[in-house]
Amino acid sequence: MNIKGYVQQAVKKVAQLVTWLVGLCLRELIREYVIPYVKEIFWSFFDE
Repeated sequence: MNIKGYVQQAVKKVAQLVTWLVGLCLRELIREYVIPYVKEIFWSFFDE
């Protein structure tokens, strides 16, 4: 395999890894902060 092809493969792998990690962090953030916040707003509408 030539160098250019190897570098492209490596970049693709790294990009996949970064995308996966970011997705994981976002899921955790949404679960921890966004969902409770939305629930608060949601229930406050029904308490009126």
